[in-house]
Amino acid sequence: MTPDLQRQIEQWFIGRGVPQLVDGYTAERRMDARAVPLIGAWLVLGTVLDWGTRPDWPVALNALGVLGVLAFIGLSIVAIVRIRGSSVLGRELPPYLIVTVAAIVGVADAVVDGAWGEGVAAALGSLTGIGVIYVVVGLGLLEIAWWGLRRLWTELGQIVGLLSTTLPVLLILVMFLLFSAEIWEAAGMLATVEFWAALALIWIVAVLLIVNAIGSELATLEASDPAALRELAASTPAASITEAPLDTPPPLTTLQRFNLAVLAVIGQLLQSLFVAALVTAFLVAFGMIVVPGELQERWASVPISPIVEIVLLGDARVLSIELLIVTALLGAIVGLYFTGLAVTDTAYRPAHFGRIVDELRALVAARSIYAQALASGADSGAEALPYPDR
Repeated sequence: MTPDLQRQIEQWFIGRGVPQLVDGYTAERRMDARAVPLIGAWLVLGTVLDWGTRPDWPVALNALGVLGVLAFIGLSIVAIVRIRGSSVLGRELPPYLIVTVAAIVGVADAVVDGAWGEGVAAALGSLTGIGVIYVVVGLGLLEIAWWGLRRLWTELGQIVGLLSTTLPVLLILVMFLLFSAEIWEAAGMLATVEFWAALALIWIVAVLLIVNAIGSELATLEASDPAALRELAASTPAASITEAPLDTPPPLTTLQRFNLAVLAVIGQLLQSLFVAALVTAFLVAFGMIVVPGELQERWASVPISPIVEIVLLGDARVLSIELLIVTALLGAIVGLYFTGLAVTDTAYRPAHFGRIVDELRALVAARSIYAQALASGADSGAEALPYPDR
């Protein structure tokens, strides 16, 4: 495996949202190199929105506060790096520097707001943001989202076809539920937190369906024989590696399995969310036509909260928060149903979840060939690619 081919394979892994398949990706320097720009953007954003501004200050004073806090953070980091004698700023963030940056943010915010309690909250908030960035970078969540959106775009026809052939009966059911006074009464009584908790519970069930399916698929892939792995990797950059017959592939690590599972979950959830959004939009339009505001209020047993009132077909139509709550819950149920169809139904699985599984098969096969090639190079004394070229 040449250095150029190694880079190509690793970039292919990263571009498909599975950076954990790259050898040594979890090494501190490699993680930090990708996280540093995002952390810098987070510090600027946090300063502009909170740490360097006050709501009672005029615009000019807030602008001065933002510049002052950013200058304080930047000069403090430079001073710390010089004192420590480090020359890797911009490529590596030692843990002590991350904690120190959070403390610096806290001090700056405390000075701006005049309250040390606000400073402590700002320090914790900056640390939380940095932690989220490392999760996003470590699991390639941005790349997974982009991959999932591209796949969703290519599969719109299949999804619409599935909706047209399998969901009319379910739409009839949810349309009848739209006329159920009980669900409107529940919508009128639901607090905001309760509504989001109900939606989250529905989608957690969908995630569990996907995770259960992908766990068995990964176990099957890891047990594949070398010949099957080479065939699966035929469309990947790893196919150009000419090696001796492939040995038993090394097992996936827990983090690699998790990264692959996240890829499958996000890829399928984007499809299901799209279906749920389509159904919700249809039910909103249908509800505005057939359920006038007076009836919404009577069924909800509380005064409704109108968002938009329009005159349609000679009568007033109301888009209310209660209508959105009811239709969103019904749309989420349809999305869960679609997830079950895509994951478990043999008639529809190949066109939807089956394609995601095919992508995972190619990734696992390419990783097996790539990992063995690296091991063969190490055994033969080949020099590893220096950071950051890899």
